[in-house]
Amino acid sequence: MRYSPFLSCRQASRLITAELDRELTSIERIGLHLHLKICSVCPTVVRQLAVLRRSMQEWRETAEQ
Repeated sequence: MRYSPFLSCRQASRLITAELDRELTSIERIGLHLHLKICSVCPTVVRQLAVLRRSMQEWRETAEQ
């Protein structure tokens, strides 16, 4: 994937989910950060994934008890 300072929402969503599995490179992190500053939709996706991640962690903790 070619990175520019301005990512599309599709590229940003790929990086948002990739960040769950691996550490982003500095260029990926900067591009994503810039995109999240100018996009009105993608920050919502980040928040939704965070809620989902927390919910799954709480479910795992409850299931282990």
